[in-house]
Amino acid sequence: MSTGSERPRVAAFGSAVSGMTATYLLRQRYGVTRFEEADRPVGNAHTNSVHTADGARQRG
Repeated sequence: MSTGSERPRVAAFGSAVSGMTATYLLRQRYGVTRFEEADRPVGNAHTNSVHTADGARQRG
């Protein structure tokens, strides 16, 4: 039974930029649960390492 003091709950899906942004903005008014299918953040939130022509490793 709700006492009226609980915040409404919402779900956000994904941890790419849109899912993370939605979670950040919604958490100010709602209790948010974020769901992600992968075992790590995906989309543009994931950083990959690349090797340049001179062999140096850079994170992008």
